[in-house]
Amino acid sequence: MDPFEDCVAKGRLKQVEPDAERVATELSTAKAELERGRACYMGGNWDEAATQAYFAMYRCARAAVNARGYRDTNLYCLCAALQKLLVEKGDLPKDTVKQLREAKDVKDVVYNGHRATAQNAADLLTWAQVIAKAVFTLVSLPGFDADTITTVLPEPPEPGRTRTKRPASERFGRREWPGSRR
Repeated sequence: MDPFEDCVAKGRLKQVEPDAERVATELSTAKAELERGRACYMGGNWDEAATQAYFAMYRCARAAVNARGYRDTNLYCLCAALQKLLVEKGDLPKDTVKQLREAKDVKDVVYNGHRATAQNAADLLTWAQVIAKAVFTLVSLPGFDADTITTVLPEPPEPGRTRTKRPASERFGRREWPGSRR
């Protein structure tokens, strides 16, 4: 069975009346996450830039699928809906689903304590900007002008000026866990 049809049959993708308010909320959140991602990228915080870019992509995908009359319950079905409703029809770039999955992988790696690279952050931010611009164009809601979305990466910091996390013991001024004896 086709992944889209399978998601619909299992109730993981529900047909709904398109909801302009829900779409606007998703787009507003996506835009804020994209702006935070750009700011983090300019500051050299690759982990946060990549994470925010993923969430911006995810929100744009949800907005686009909802605008087409479906609501997802998980990423797999969101991707199936994106592919069937938007990518196959030529409304979104053909690599959109692949990029969304790769972005989730990078976000998961960061959440598991590993570091995103400058290249990870640049790739995800670029993808997020392109997807956001395409979705803002498709949805065409008042207050969400696609021209407000840039597809140019901001300037990264000078080499050696990236933000890295310090160990928790340095950030919180202790050498042991709270409650431990000295």
